[in-house]
Amino acid sequence: MPAKNSRMLNAEEQGAASAALRDFDFRNDLKKITAETLVISGKHDGLNPPEKGRETAVLIPNADYMEFQDSGHAPNVEQDRLFLGVVEKFLG
Repeated sequence: MPAKNSRMLNAEEQGAASAALRDFDFRNDLKKITAETLVISGKHDGLNPPEKGRETAVLIPNADYMEFQDSGHAPNVEQDRLFLGVVEKFLG
């Protein structure tokens, strides 16, 4: 289900994105992050699904996680006001 204000990738775009990320795995390095970290996912993100965002947040020491319920891959566009509020609070 695409989120409001979101455009789904066509098959060619999805294939290109998948190919670009196929051999990219940074999970073993996430434990080295010492900066305060906020991981944000969109519930309807088909490219980087929320379960991957949650996994990333768990692997980063003391990371915060936020899932936007009405967003796909671009919560900063699809739910811009909520996104701004969450980021401002995190940075506050």
